[in-house]
Amino acid sequence: MVFWVYNIIATVGLFCAGPVIFLWFLIRGSIDSHFKERLGMLPREVMQSKGKRPRIWIHAVSVGEVKLANAIVRVLKSQKGVFSLVLSTMTNSGRETARETMPTDAIVIYAPIDAWWCVKRSFQRASPDLFINLETEIWPNLLWACKKLNVPAFLMNGRISVRSIGTYKRVRKIDRHLQAGEVFDGRCSLCL
Repeated sequence: MVFWVYNIIATVGLFCAGPVIFLWFLIRGSIDSHFKERLGMLPREVMQSKGKRPRIWIHAVSVGEVKLANAIVRVLKSQKGVFSLVLSTMTNSGRETARETMPTDAIVIYAPIDAWWCVKRSFQRASPDLFINLETEIWPNLLWACKKLNVPAFLMNGRISVRSIGTYKRVRKIDRHLQAGEVFDGRCSLCL
């Protein structure tokens, strides 16, 4: 029920605000040839490059998270060996940093808009085996897609104040697959 209410509100909001948002992106120069990735239209190379290797999708919002993603990828490669990597960003600067610094076989994309049809299309193309979300930017449809497709999802480097943890626990009552973990030094770990 919560899923449908969220998506009805998001869809109506997207259609009402979409033209204004598109114009804003256009004025800022944020529209490029890869903009369609935000609508879930990922390049064919995303599907073709996976092969039999496990695929990890890391969502990094901008430049700082991309740098963190680099460190995570180095550790994963040293411990887990060969895997296919998709890294999504929200910003142009994050995308450019990823293109410059990530391994050459990494596929860098824009994260889909959190509308169910965009996310569904992205997940169908990317077909991840593991989803890692960096920072506390939680997109419900990304998490619901993980749950529906049985893709383990993790939040890394998320900071939640002791005060905010109550809100997350209330959300957990509504959405059972979001589980709050332990609070350490004013921070909380979440398993999504």
